[in-house]
Amino acid sequence: MLSIAVFQFSGALQMQDGIVSSETRFTEYSGSGLRIVPASCPSNPHQSGDCDTPIQPSSGCVIYASPLTVASGQVSNLSWSSETDPINPWTRTLSPTPGGVAWAGSWSVTPTQSTTYTLTGTRSSVQSGDALVQTESWSCNVTVTVNAACSPQFTCVGNDLYRRVNPPTCSNQFEQACAYGCANGACLSGGGDASAADIAVSPSLIRAGETTEVSWISSGITSCTVTEDNPDITDAWSGTSGTQTSSAISTQTTYTLSCTKSSGGVFLPKPTATVNIIPIFQEL
Repeated sequence: MLSIAVFQFSGALQMQDGIVSSETRFTEYSGSGLRIVPASCPSNPHQSGDCDTPIQPSSGCVIYASPLTVASGQVSNLSWSSETDPINPWTRTLSPTPGGVAWAGSWSVTPTQSTTYTLTGTRSSVQSGDALVQTESWSCNVTVTVNAACSPQFTCVGNDLYRRVNPPTCSNQFEQACAYGCANGACLSGGGDASAADIAVSPSLIRAGETTEVSWISSGITSCTVTEDNPDITDAWSGTSGTQTSSAISTQTTYTLSCTKSSGGVFLPKPTATVNIIPIFQEL
């Protein structure tokens, strides 16, 4: 059972900068006005980057990214929390995407260059007998660094295909030996032409019961099918490229792209994309 710490306070529900830890990013509020902070990391199993990324405390909001360094086109998950006030609400904007957001949430981004994402909140306050309107604001930001050395994602070493992993070190992870040689980050088929295929989900981090967009592309391919490993849903699509909305997802789900090359044989390795679920905490 996950242990939690509970704090009681009065007044409007607000994020306080006085508590700064890995767990405060998962803070939730109960209906009775309790601030619930998990006393231990909620990821299971615990993985570096899930809870260890330093949060950025600021007046009014916090925002963070995991991972902070990616290869061009790879996914980083943004998550944020911000000050709330049911009497005089804040208007919040996350830029450059997606625009208007709720007081807390998540968004997956795939930057092709280093990008700073800024969460801004604004509201107007009426003072002095309805005679003065004062604008209040706060903001916080996080930068996702794109390591050009990690791009493209696949690379050839002799006749072997490798995947670049673990930014910012960008080490090469062996994928497969190419029987007909390797070129441009892909194994060559028997006819000497390169085939390519990839799949992605956006967002890749959602709340239980939400949906995501599944997209895939290919070249030098005759046919493809998309399948998933979640026993609670029956998502399955076909085509050499496409974008589909998933079923409502409540548990971690991995989508796999299986393709047949134009020159014959199966495209390997089969690309995959995983959807993760934001943990939910309950008052005990």
